[in-house]
Amino acid sequence: MTATTAPASRTLLFIGDSITDAGRREDPEELGHGYVRLLADHYAAHEPTATVINLGIGGDKVADLEARFGPDCLDLAPDLVTIYVGVNDSWHSFTRGEHVSEESFEQGYYGTCWHSWRPPCPMHRC
Repeated sequence: MTATTAPASRTLLFIGDSITDAGRREDPEELGHGYVRLLADHYAAHEPTATVINLGIGGDKVADLEARFGPDCLDLAPDLVTIYVGVNDSWHSFTRGEHVSEESFEQGYYGTCWHSWRPPCPMHRC
């Protein structure tokens, strides 16, 4: 019989806007009640040593994420990062008159968020 070793514990970090936030600050586990909660439940059942962190903030735009990407993401050195942001960059042009150009969005998202990550973190661009 061959001994199997337990997989190394991983930290999975979710960062973005209200779709990620989903009420995390009102949740004692700080996971919220959206997709991060569903994934946390999945990992609890299938990879119980994994740590799931939700750092979504409702209303955030790419510029907000840029400003906090270091301390809220890079400094935590997660093994996997999921970024869900961009709705407010478009929506706020209608509701607040705040226009974010495509170039500014792209520079913020791909420039700061995408290129500031150092391997070996698996980060997939959509």
